Amino acid sequence: MADPGQVALMTDAFAEMRRRLEASRPDVLVVVAAEHFANFFMDKMPAFALGMAEYYDGPIEDPEWLGIERVRIPGNKELSRRLVTSVMQTVDVAYAEEWRFDHGVSVPLHFLTPDYALPVIPANINCQGPPLPPLLRCWAFGEAVRRAIDAAPERIAMIGTGGVSHWPATPDSGKINEDWDRVFVDRVLSHDRDALLSYTDAEVYKALRSTGTDEFRGVQMQIGEVIAWRNLFWAISDAMAHNCQPWVDGAVLPNGQSGTAYRVFATEAYPRVKEIIMQSVASGLIYLPSSARDFKNPEIDQYLKQYVRGSNGIEYKERIKIMKLLWDAVGTEFGGRHELYERNYAGSNEMVRFQTFFNARGSGALDEMVGLAEQCMAEYDEDGWRDDDYFNPDDISAIGLEND
Repeated sequence: MADPGQVALMTDAFAEMRRRLEASRPDVLVVVAAEHFANFFMDKMPAFALGMAEYYDGPIEDPEWLGIERVRIPGNKELSRRLVTSVMQTVDVAYAEEWRFDHGVSVPLHFLTPDYALPVIPANINCQGPPLPPLLRCWAFGEAVRRAIDAAPERIAMIGTGGVSHWPATPDSGKINEDWDRVFVDRVLSHDRDALLSYTDAEVYKALRSTGTDEFRGVQMQIGEVIAWRNLFWAISDAMAHNCQPWVDGAVLPNGQSGTAYRVFATEAYPRVKEIIMQSVASGLIYLPSSARDFKNPEIDQYLKQYVRGSNGIEYKERIKIMKLLWDAVGTEFGGRHELYERNYAGSNEMVRFQTFFNARGSGALDEMVGLAEQCMAEYDEDGWRDDDYFNPDDISAIGLEND
């Protein structure tokens, strides 16, 4: 159970928000949220959506568990249509005439509009189904909604709802990253647009453990890709060594086909892994002290200890060391030169591919590939299988049979 003191702070804050909301005398309330697969799933996942219904039902969760009874909340379809039409001028936005509220919307409405008399228009930003909309596009969506609201004659209030750091449906469910939350909230309150837009979806594993996002599905996907690259090169290296080719005087050479494959994929692996790191860890790579000397300055060190420490028990110096190591590998002059080296070490981009082709043709491997295709096609013709190992399904096939 939550700490009673924390609960009291939350309910008091909701009460103050309700007072301010009622004092503003709005005609409609726009609720910007991130829903939890109640209406949108992977088969249809818009980046942005607005509700355009006469009413909305919710919550979808068990009322006894959530502590909120199911209700029907009025909408304003005509105003929704005007907002959608305006937003569409600059941002691609979906709309839905059927929309069920989950706890993300129902909980704040329970506290802010407990009589459910104020019409509501929901807005959703995809925060759960990667690929997620870039933050710059989210900002543009917010600006478009603001312009649409400013142009409407109605008095329109708006709230944003949702958690900051939390990990639902993961082993870390119930945990938060308070340090990250405080930095984020500070950026919001100071209207620091550039800092807010510097966030990304994911971080690479060790860095992720230090920032508390390693259990995110999108992050795990990217880690899986890095591991797959690692496994690919170990498999190719093993094949070169264990499937070696005879040479002269009893000596052997690494397998040529595996070697040329290694040369082709090596030009792609380093840049791709670097891209994952830059895309995922992102501002974590630059949110660092300028020098190790800062640790020896008590005035600076106290802030580093408070604001730069990681999650999952990773203390601030270890987190900084992790990020510095990654930055050395991908962001420094050395990192840039090494990427160029890896791209071109085995030869030009075209040449390593040409050599793979010529190696296969010269060694007879290409003929074997062609032969396999020809052998496959020789086993059947338009009348069916020609190979005695296979049986034609004449006894069950309806093709060519006359109707009774």
